[in-house]
Amino acid sequence: MNIKSNIRKLTYVFIVLFVLLSGGLVYWQVGVSAQVTSNIHNSRHCLPDSAPMRGRIFDRNGVLLAESVPSTTGCGYIRKYSEPSLAGLIGYYVDPTLPATGLEAQYNTYLSGQVGVTALDNQLNQLLHRPPVGDDIYLTIDVRIQRAVVADFAKDVAPTDNVNVFQTNRGAAIVEDPHTGEILAMYSSPGYDP
Repeated sequence: MNIKSNIRKLTYVFIVLFVLLSGGLVYWQVGVSAQVTSNIHNSRHCLPDSAPMRGRIFDRNGVLLAESVPSTTGCGYIRKYSEPSLAGLIGYYVDPTLPATGLEAQYNTYLSGQVGVTALDNQLNQLLHRPPVGDDIYLTIDVRIQRAVVADFAKDVAPTDNVNVFQTNRGAAIVEDPHTGEILAMYSSPGYDP
């Protein structure tokens, strides 16, 4: 009889310990998870599988213009831009603590996944402690036309009066579809490399 009562007491102790442990896990993973993840001493945000995955930027034909790649320092992602001539339009993004420019700033809420198609998925990702994922955006820019504008912009122009020669590497050019108003190419020189 004494053994059965000891087993029953141990069973109750294990049930109480299980309930306390489960309650503690729920408290840390749901109740205060935002405070734990935003703590500056928490280095998990630097891991590539925990850092936010920013959306990609494509041209009208699906050519990749901007994407996030894992950082060589091991802390999150860095933005990689494939078309330097579009730096003035696309802008740049470094991290959430620094201001973005251009389309990176204009569409930040979509690219970071705060609104748009992935917003609901990111609510689930936050609950499951997975990194948020941003939406991809497609521009009306056509990279083939953009490259043609850049190539023509750099060509020397013969002087009209055969005397005065002016630099041709400064200025801006925009190519627009007159029927729809879509911007097909946009270039400004001198520019910068993001």
